[in-house]
Amino acid sequence: MSDAKLTLSRRKKVCFASVIFLVIWGAAEAFLLLVGAGENALSDDPFVGFDSNNPVFIENTSGDSGWLETSPAKTVWFNPQRFQRKKPLNTKRVFCLGGSTTFGRPFDDRTSFSGWLKEMLPRIDGDVQWEIINAGGVSYASYRVANVMEELCGYEPDLFVVLTGHNEFLEQRTYRGLLDDSWTEEKVVAGVRRFLQHSRVFSVFEEVLRPKSDLMRNTQEILPAEVDEILNHSAGPKAYTRDDPWHENVLIHFQVNIERMIAMARRADADLVFLSPTANLKDCLPFKSFSSLASVDSDSIENPFMGNQEGASTVDSTEEFSRMELQRLLDNGGPEVALNRIDEALRGDPRNADLLFFKGRCLLLLDREGEAREYFWQALDEDVCPLRMPRAFRAGLREITTRESIPLIDLDQILGNQSEIELGHRCLGEEYFLDHVHPTIDAHRSIAVAILTELQDLGWLKGGVIPEQELGQITDRIKSSIDRERQAIAFRNLAKVLHWAGKFEEAIPNAINATQLVPDDLESWFVMGDCLRQLGRDQESYLVYEQLFKKGDYGRAYLPFGELLMDMEKFDRAIEFLFMATIVPKESHRVRAFYNLGYSHLQLGEVDSALESLTECDRLAPDEPSTNALLGDVYFSKKELEQSEAPFLNTLQ
Repeated sequence: MSDAKLTLSRRKKVCFASVIFLVIWGAAEAFLLLVGAGENALSDDPFVGFDSNNPVFIENTSGDSGWLETSPAKTVWFNPQRFQRKKPLNTKRVFCLGGSTTFGRPFDDRTSFSGWLKEMLPRIDGDVQWEIINAGGVSYASYRVANVMEELCGYEPDLFVVLTGHNEFLEQRTYRGLLDDSWTEEKVVAGVRRFLQHSRVFSVFEEVLRPKSDLMRNTQEILPAEVDEILNHSAGPKAYTRDDPWHENVLIHFQVNIERMIAMARRADADLVFLSPTANLKDCLPFKSFSSLASVDSDSIENPFMGNQEGASTVDSTEEFSRMELQRLLDNGGPEVALNRIDEALRGDPRNADLLFFKGRCLLLLDREGEAREYFWQALDEDVCPLRMPRAFRAGLREITTRESIPLIDLDQILGNQSEIELGHRCLGEEYFLDHVHPTIDAHRSIAVAILTELQDLGWLKGGVIPEQELGQITDRIKSSIDRERQAIAFRNLAKVLHWAGKFEEAIPNAINATQLVPDDLESWFVMGDCLRQLGRDQESYLVYEQLFKKGDYGRAYLPFGELLMDMEKFDRAIEFLFMATIVPKESHRVRAFYNLGYSHLQLGEVDSALESLTECDRLAPDEPSTNALLGDVYFSKKELEQSEAPFLNTLQ
C-alpha cells in the first residue's frame, strides 16, 4: 500500500512540474511575442550552410553613393539590377526571387515576368513609385533563394514574389545520417530542431548560444558559395540514379525553406506571394528513365572506337524499346497499337518514365486529354533526373501556404486554363515553354498578369485591368528589346543543353530557331546536324553538315561529319574530314580520327595510307583490339602474312 502511494505521489509531482513548465514556457512565449523578440530560428537552415556568404547586391562602385547594384561576382547568376539603399518616399519595392525562370532564361530580365511587372504596374497604379528588382539566380534552389531573401530583408521590401521548386535536385546534399533507415543521432537532432524552430524561447536560446549551438552545427552540411551542379561533374543525366530516400529528404528540406521564407517576410513586415511552378509536359521527354528500355550504351561515349557518341545515354539498360523505337511504333502502328504495346510493358515496369511519357502521347492523340495529362505528370514524377518540380513538391508548397495563409498562384492552373481555351487540352507543351521549364515570352506575360490579378484581389493595387491596346504596345516594346543575335544565342544555348542531355528531338527546333535568326551561326548548325545523326536521320544530317561547311570552317564537326560520310560509304570524302580531325587537340578524338581514317583508306584499297593511320592510332592508344584487327587486315591485304599474325593474335587475346 505504501508503494502505491509513493508511485502516485511521483506521478503527481511529474504532472504538476509539467504543468508549471508549460505555463512558464507559454508565458515566456507570450512575452517574447509582445516585445517582438525571438523570430530568428526559422531564418536558419538546419541542413545546409555556405562556406562564404557573398552578397548579391553591393554599394555602387562608381561614386554614386547610396545606391546598390548587382555584385560583379554574381552577374553569372543574376541580372544586373540597381536600386537605392534607402527606399524613396511613396515607393513600393518588390523583389522577385527564384531560379532561372525568375531570371528570365534563356533571355534576361526584360522578358521575364519581373520585366513585365516593371512595365505593367505603373500603368495600373500610378499613384506610387514602383521598384521591381529581379533577384532570380540561375540554378538557385530553395535553400539558396532563402539565403538571398535573408539579405534582401535588410533593404526595406514591401513585397516578395517567389517562384521556386525546379532546382531542388541540381546539387548533391548528403543529409548525413538522415538517409539511414535507423534512428541516427543526426535524424533525431534535425527533427527536434525543426519542431523547436517554431518556439521564440528556443530562438532566443539559440541566438544566445550561437555559434556554440550543437543543434545547428551537428546537422548542417557546408556547400560552396555558388551553385555546384551534379550535372557539371558528369556526361549528362547518367550521374543520377533512382534514390527515393534522398528524394524524400530533399522534399523535407524544400518545405523547411518555404517555412523559413514565410518567417523572414513576416519579420521584415513584407507581403509574400508564392508561385507554384509548372513545366513542359507533352513535349519534354524525361531526362532519364530507369527501366528496361534500350538506348546507346553510355559507356561507349568515352570509347574512341565506337563512332560519334556526343550525346549522353538517358536510359540504364538494354532489353525492350528505345525512345526511337517507341516513336517509330507510334508513327507506324498508330496510337492504339502503340498504347497496347506500352501497357504490356508497363505491367512489368510501372515506374518507367519513358513508357509513361509515350502512353501520355498516345492518349493525347486519341483525344483522351485528361488521362494523357495524368500520365505526362507520372512521367515527370518518375524522371530519375528530376529537373522539373515533381507533384509532391507542389503539394508540399500548397499545404504550407494554405496553413500559413500565404497567397499561392498555381501556374499550372493559370497556363492550363489558357491551353484549354487555345488548344482544347491542359497538357502544357512547346506552345508555352521553350524547353523543359522556361516559359515563352508570352507565357511570362501571362504569369505577370496572374500576379497582378492576385495583388488586386488582395487589395494591394488600386487600378484595374490594362486596356488590350496598351497591353499590345507593352508586348511589342518588350519583344523588340531583344536583338536578333542575343535571341539566337539564347536558342543556341537551349539547343546545346538539350543536346548534352541526350534530348535530341527537343534540341533541333531550338537550333533551327537560332540559324533562322543568325544564318552563319556555325555552332547551331553543328548541334542540329549531330542531333539528326543521333536520331538516325542521316540524310538530313548530311544536308545540314553540307550547309555548315559551305558557311565556314568548324573544327568540332570534322570528326562527326567524317564518320557520317563513312556510314554513307562516301569514303573518299570521309578521308578529307577525318584527316582534318587528326589535328584536333582532344586526344580521344584524334584516336578515333586515325582509326576511322585507316578504315576508310582500307575500304578504298589504299593499304599504305591505311597502315600509316592505324600505326599512329596504335601509338596513341596501344593494344586496342579494334585497331589490331584492322592492322591484321592491312598486312594481310599487303600479303605480309607473318606481320599480320601478331595483330590477329593480340585481337584474339
